[in-house]
Amino acid sequence: MLWIGTLNGISLLNPLKERFYAKNYPVIDLDTADFNVQAFHLEGNRFYFFGTGSAGLFIFDNVLKKTFRINALLTLNIYCINKDDKGNFWVGTNNGLAYFQNKDLFIQEGNRTIVNSKCSIRFFIKNPSDLNSSIQSNLVLSLAHDHNDRIWIGAGQGLSSMDISTEKITHVNLNPYNTSLFDERIIRDLLVDAENRLWIGTDGGLFQYNLSSNTFRKITGGSTDSTALPSQRVVCLHSDFQNHIWVGTNGGGISVFNPVTNSFRTFSEVEELASNGVLSIQSDPTGTLWISTNRGISRFDPGKLQVTNFDSRGELVSDQFNENASMITADGFIFFGGLKGYNSFHPDSIHVNGLIPPVALTDFKLIDKSLLNDNPEARKVILSGLPITFNYRDNNFSFEFAALNYLSAEKNQYAVMLENFDKEWVKLGTRNFVSYTNLDPGRYTLRVKAANNDNVWNEIGISVPIIITPPFYRTWWFRISLVIAITLLVYVYYREHIRSIENRKEKELALQQTQLKEQFLANMSHEIRTPLNAIMGMTRLLHEKNPKPEQMKYLNAITQSSDHLLVLINDILDFSKIEAGKVELENIPFNVRDAINNVHTTLRFKAEEKGLTFSARISPEVPKTVMGDPVRLAQILINLAGNAIKFTSSGSVMITCSAEEIGKGQCRMRFSVIDTGVGIAEESIGKIFDSFTQENSSVNREFGGTGLGLAISKRLIEMQGGLLDVRSVKGEGSTFNVSVPYLIAQQEAEVAVVETVDPDIRRKMIDLRILLVDDNHFNQLVAIDTLELELTRATIDVAENGEEAIKLVSENNYDIVLMDVQMPVMNGLDATRAIRKLPSPKNQTRIIAMTASAMKTEVERCFAAGMDDFVAKPFNTVELLKKMSRLVARLKVVA
Repeated sequence: MLWIGTLNGISLLNPLKERFYAKNYPVIDLDTADFNVQAFHLEGNRFYFFGTGSAGLFIFDNVLKKTFRINALLTLNIYCINKDDKGNFWVGTNNGLAYFQNKDLFIQEGNRTIVNSKCSIRFFIKNPSDLNSSIQSNLVLSLAHDHNDRIWIGAGQGLSSMDISTEKITHVNLNPYNTSLFDERIIRDLLVDAENRLWIGTDGGLFQYNLSSNTFRKITGGSTDSTALPSQRVVCLHSDFQNHIWVGTNGGGISVFNPVTNSFRTFSEVEELASNGVLSIQSDPTGTLWISTNRGISRFDPGKLQVTNFDSRGELVSDQFNENASMITADGFIFFGGLKGYNSFHPDSIHVNGLIPPVALTDFKLIDKSLLNDNPEARKVILSGLPITFNYRDNNFSFEFAALNYLSAEKNQYAVMLENFDKEWVKLGTRNFVSYTNLDPGRYTLRVKAANNDNVWNEIGISVPIIITPPFYRTWWFRISLVIAITLLVYVYYREHIRSIENRKEKELALQQTQLKEQFLANMSHEIRTPLNAIMGMTRLLHEKNPKPEQMKYLNAITQSSDHLLVLINDILDFSKIEAGKVELENIPFNVRDAINNVHTTLRFKAEEKGLTFSARISPEVPKTVMGDPVRLAQILINLAGNAIKFTSSGSVMITCSAEEIGKGQCRMRFSVIDTGVGIAEESIGKIFDSFTQENSSVNREFGGTGLGLAISKRLIEMQGGLLDVRSVKGEGSTFNVSVPYLIAQQEAEVAVVETVDPDIRRKMIDLRILLVDDNHFNQLVAIDTLELELTRATIDVAENGEEAIKLVSENNYDIVLMDVQMPVMNGLDATRAIRKLPSPKNQTRIIAMTASAMKTEVERCFAAGMDDFVAKPFNTVELLKKMSRLVARLKVVA
């Protein structure tokens, strides 16, 4: 730091402030901060390729200082850029795989080379009439070029390879044990290492393909949580200068793979990484890793285990970056692309502030009155180091403190510990104050430590002793008052008890009405879901049998219609639960940013299919972790954002999040969903939140729906003490605002782990003998065809009622019984109770309920009857196989 004295005062020069650059190169006379940069490539240290979201491919000529835009790629999303051994270019877009030759892109104009904006481009796209010889999806997210002159194509629905010389495309199946697993077909990143092995990052885990022996395996790591891959959603891959494979995951941080022990070592927010949501990784020649996340950039030294974080409060143009949007140039400059352009820097220019900051107490407030600044006598006591003593009735105080570091002072961090109260240090982040109320009488010591902008901590800090005197509550008047209060409580209880007896008949009548309503909903759910299970199951099976192209439109129509009908049923059941007061809200710590990012990921491809710009923006003041119900928050935002996408034909949909009224351990969160859709007429705004109501009948005819989505969202928001309002102009769009109060959590949110079927358990599901009990012949057909398709050498017997099931179980040895609940002659509940009374080991037969009723009471009745698990119709194949695999695994252990 350099202090400069002048006639008009002193000035401070910060020579480290320009360490990152957000706009090195102009793009069509605008800063790159105006673009969403998703891919990079540098050609000959002269031509800089910038792949953007929705704006195509830009090439900046660093010699002519001129930018060119490739005409054939206008308005496309560019996800990746790859150059093959012949110097030609391959570009992954949302419209397939683009290919153009070097000679067409760079042409001679006189004695100089320029970029040909009108160069010829070929597209390789998904061909519905020739699926086996075309790429698997037009959404190409990643590319890799191997040593055998092949281009590997990672897409939204699978992995393919193309022989460059013959242009022959081959599909690769990552999971031979379950070809229907969609998660493992979303390919996020590809990497070919020095040993000619292809590493594949997917939403269903990490895979390794040996290109020499044509064999692959799934890399899960060790058998313990500390050595396994922390998250199955692999976002990015990186091979450093020592050929170590680094894996970036969504929610698990970064992990390095050890091939000797077949295990991972993981580094996350526990090691002070900016976020567990890793988006891209680069390494410099010193071995230092540079990691972009959804909350800034982290510099990580694997040897010293030191982390330094950078965000928009200092050097970065934005905290939000894109997946795999990074590169390092030959001269060592590193580029990271994000939602507001890109940042470029040279690692040698990033210096660490090694100053250990002194810590000073700046104020002490007792019931919001400053004693350090306004009371000279109290100031002497506080600064002398003597204990601060006050009465129990004044037990509401706060401390303010400061780290004496003035280089990016807004990034100073603090931690406190109140000895005899806190068991460990409480990290405050950049907040420089702490408050306490209603502490028990006793002696305490407040300890405060701080770190500078580069995370260098002063571990000694300051200490302030505190004494709280006890209340004088053991007096005769207090005891008499206590006796009087107890007497009054007994009297009030007696009166209320009498009233409850008088109102018992009314309550019994209300209970009967509620039970009748629940029974009606259960019957309705069963009667609709039973044929719906057959429709959805047979449609799914027909999809698996490679139907003719002209048949696909009918199958797709059936699928969409049945999915829509299932949504209607679930909406009605959810609304009934809310009206009955049977919805219980969770109160657990969760990460607001992760919740919003998950909503964005869930709806992103749906928006891209309609050509919409879909984004999420989170204000920096939003707390990291709050207490509440993340599932209900996601349901509300998916409902609102899904409606916005449905009613928007062009333009954009955006989710924003900000924090209001932050203080005293709580804050009010504000979520907004903004769209450019059809809008709502002013006279209709007041009724859109009513049950079974939409703006007008034409909305239902055009877009569908029950009219319950907004009503359910409003009820859930009000249950959390929040508010929902809307501002809209007909034909111009709408803005839905959600305001919900949350407590700020003092502990980290648990990282959700994606559950998948263990391949080892799945391999044991061979030669199973299964009994299917169902009176509906169409449902029998769906279940039998599905199980025979998914399981190897399965033997399936069929019973049409409970009596037949009991007889077959007593005569045969079945691994699993799939039992319908509502059947003629004898229902599934009575049949299960009878099977449990058979002699051993027949009474231990595993039974899974398969019923069309999804009510909670129905689930409880199934478990009470002795069933081992429950699957609702229409059943999800993956869910059924997971539950069967767990029961088979338990069966093998018992055997």
